[in-house]
Amino acid sequence: MISGKTVFAACMAAASVFGAGADTVAYTNAGGPSSWWGTGKSETYDVAVRLGPDFKGLEVRSVSFLAEEEADVAGFSVWMSERLQLGSGKTNVPDVVSLPAEVKDGRVSVSLPAPYVVGDGGVYIGYSFTVGKRETERQKSPVAVVKGEDSGGHGLWVHSSRTYGGWSGGVAGEDASVPFGLTLGGAAGRAVEIRIPGEVNAAAGNETVFNAEIVNRGALGASSLELEWSAGGDGGRVPVALPQPVSAIYLASAPVRVSLPAPAATGDYDLRVRVAGIDGEANASGGEAAARLHVWSSLPKKRPLLEEYTGTGCGYCPRGAVGMEKMAALKGRDFVGVAYHHADVMSILTPEEYPNPAPAQPVAWMDRHHETDPYFGDRMKDNAFAIDEVWDRLADEFTPAGIALDCWWADDAKRVIAAKAALKFVKAFDGCDFRMSYVLVADGLTGEGRDWRQGNYYSGETGKWPSDFDHLVDAPNPIAGTVFNDVAILCPFPEGMPESLPSSIGQDQELSHSVSLSLDDACNLDGETLVRDGLGYSVVAMVIDGASGKVVNCVKSPVGDGSGVDAPEADEAAMTLVSDMLGRMLPQPPASGIYVETKVWGDGRRTSRKVAR
Repeated sequence: MISGKTVFAACMAAASVFGAGADTVAYTNAGGPSSWWGTGKSETYDVAVRLGPDFKGLEVRSVSFLAEEEADVAGFSVWMSERLQLGSGKTNVPDVVSLPAEVKDGRVSVSLPAPYVVGDGGVYIGYSFTVGKRETERQKSPVAVVKGEDSGGHGLWVHSSRTYGGWSGGVAGEDASVPFGLTLGGAAGRAVEIRIPGEVNAAAGNETVFNAEIVNRGALGASSLELEWSAGGDGGRVPVALPQPVSAIYLASAPVRVSLPAPAATGDYDLRVRVAGIDGEANASGGEAAARLHVWSSLPKKRPLLEEYTGTGCGYCPRGAVGMEKMAALKGRDFVGVAYHHADVMSILTPEEYPNPAPAQPVAWMDRHHETDPYFGDRMKDNAFAIDEVWDRLADEFTPAGIALDCWWADDAKRVIAAKAALKFVKAFDGCDFRMSYVLVADGLTGEGRDWRQGNYYSGETGKWPSDFDHLVDAPNPIAGTVFNDVAILCPFPEGMPESLPSSIGQDQELSHSVSLSLDDACNLDGETLVRDGLGYSVVAMVIDGASGKVVNCVKSPVGDGSGVDAPEADEAAMTLVSDMLGRMLPQPPASGIYVETKVWGDGRRTSRKVAR
């Protein structure tokens, strides 16, 4: 989107009769339209957007709106007005300026005879035109519209000679505006502001790491910064290299990952951050960002839980498997994925028992509170892999609970799995309802017959899908012999086990929870076993907030391979396991006799010793 904005803004700057100068900067709210809107009638349109406080003190030198040349759509003018008003005959009466214009190169533009300085009350900019015939789609819907984040919050107001007798807002949606550009004067050379989250978390004595946004308010943009910060009596300056430059476009933004020293003592602090320097020059913008900094004894690793709903009868569902496999390759052991099958031979839960609603497949839920697509993520219209963006965003969220998991075969026949979760809550809670839940997941499931054939609507769709789908495009519909991974084959506690964790938890309190899972219970809804020779088994353990249903944290561990992933240090034990001399898990050390104590360490090592009481 930045590139589209850049092109439009560059065109605006070039169009200005004032030319480029040290104080001149372009602005645009979009690279192109999201859609087109209109009344479908032959009438005169007046269309307006508002420039608010962000533009106070700047000079508007030229204005441009996106428009398409169309037969019998004519009489264009571009205007500015400090208020929207109608004169006699209910015609638009701008009180600043109104200039005739024409459509050229996809836009209707004017240069003002004199710069206009935006005051405290802001100003409306707009354009007007008349539609004669209403035969073509563009005659019926002549107004380019941009929605969502790119709208810039400018709003969209419309008046027309037949349909809207007064000025009306929100006619194309509350988040709608029209794509427009400005050439602005009076801008500082180097000026940016930083925007940070309202709350930031860190481990005592370590780095405070968080995502921030740099916003341009000058004529020159930025490629490197020097940040000035303070928290709890500490402070200093740190250099920051931007992963992508901030464009020399007014209000253009770029993300940045900020790392600052955290105080050595736990507690809450007021964090203040400002941009002191830009590319070796002073920052002309004096804005300061503030946040509440929470410093904990350690900062638990957050692993988002991706639960996919799929089925063999769903022709578009194979993309979920593609997304899951790609995420596992990208994120490694930190990726926790579970596939629940719907209405097929691998279904173990009814729709009423699903952790989240899934009336249509494929669909994914992250942490049981964010609905998305298992491959496209939140950007389905782009037809590109983007589920990792959702995962990354949730992985940056603070979690109060670290979790590690160890699971192993509890019997010689390898029919019972013992699992023990080790937890550390860095934050105290009173009257809470945290719950443990476990899912047994199998890799390598396959079978013969039509019940195991996977629908494949991507078959033969050459050139329509990303390259990740090539094996599906080349495959028939349906696909026989599909091997299914990440399949939930046992989920005895979909909503978590009530009272599995205490209702009051102290700060830095360590807890553990154990469970046994039997392969005898791993059956589909028809009571048929899903256990096969050669399957790989993993256990997913999760902490659920019973009040909201949201997953607080989770971990996935192959059976027989303890993760030990959340131990704070390599020389600290993540968990201690107790078993008898036959290897059977014990809930606690016996009062007398001989038992085996096994420690799982932060670096993944396991050490065992015999203990006699």
